[in-house]
Amino acid sequence: MTTTPPPWPGDPLLERELELAAADRAVDALCRPRPEGGLLVYSGAAGIGKTSVLARVRARAAERCTVRTTRADPATGVTHMTPQEQVAENLLLLQVDFLKRSLGMA
Repeated sequence: MTTTPPPWPGDPLLERELELAAADRAVDALCRPRPEGGLLVYSGAAGIGKTSVLARVRARAAERCTVRTTRADPATGVTHMTPQEQVAENLLLLQVDFLKRSLGMA
């Protein structure tokens, strides 16, 4: 069995300007100095290029902020989530950052 390698973020995407522009706006909002939090969800039928679009979005966003991804297989209901320890560590770091800013230490 052969698998197709994931798309390289530099590969051209055809007719995806609207999706990329919407994702860029969402990433802009999520990567602000004081974001209010958010979630970018991208779904659609198999074979329409979701993986290619999201590879590009991840590459662009990773240049400016921390990116966490998850995937789900609707056929099986299996979800691949970020490990709980990693989520807890990220929340702790956010709390420390918030306290430092609030106390004028940042």
